[in-house]
Amino acid sequence: MTSLLYLHGFLSGPRSMKGRVLETLCRERGIGFCAPDLNAPPDEAIRRIRNARAALADKGVVAVVGSSLGGFYATVLAAETCDRTAVVNPAVEPWKIVSCYLGWQPLATTGARIWVDASHAHMLKAMAVSALPNPERILTLLTTGDEVLDWTAAAERYADSPSIVIPGGDHAVSDFAEHAEHVMRFLFEQKFL
Repeated sequence: MTSLLYLHGFLSGPRSMKGRVLETLCRERGIGFCAPDLNAPPDEAIRRIRNARAALADKGVVAVVGSSLGGFYATVLAAETCDRTAVVNPAVEPWKIVSCYLGWQPLATTGARIWVDASHAHMLKAMAVSALPNPERILTLLTTGDEVLDWTAAAERYADSPSIVIPGGDHAVSDFAEHAEHVMRFLFEQKFL
């Protein structure tokens, strides 16, 4: 069975808008869907990701979508597995962002809180991938109006990857449903636009 692994962003959750959109598209196509909760220290989050991916891979082909910090994790995973991947407004140097959110932080999707400390930044920096081994297998979706991350840093980081650059927009990609079909086609039909 073909499956999609969705990796949500920092302080978000598996039931985020992008996760729900992708889950619906997968269900309509008979594609398996998994979205682990990544609200944990980075070493635990990457362990959850690897475990979820391994469980899906036992059943068939896996494709990955990661948003923001999930895009960073998706890139780490892509370097290990060469799975077809899409990153949405990916964090390029998430250790710099996480350092601004130390202490108890509320989760956007549930209101629960998680503890963030300096070790999280160190863990993220240690897992960074220096070069993308198969950039043609990673689709980058960027919005120029991203109010959280510098979209040009991601455009530079993924310069050798196919990309969709949306003028304006926001970090959450509030109109993601309008672009999700392109993402699915890239991941599962090996077609780009």
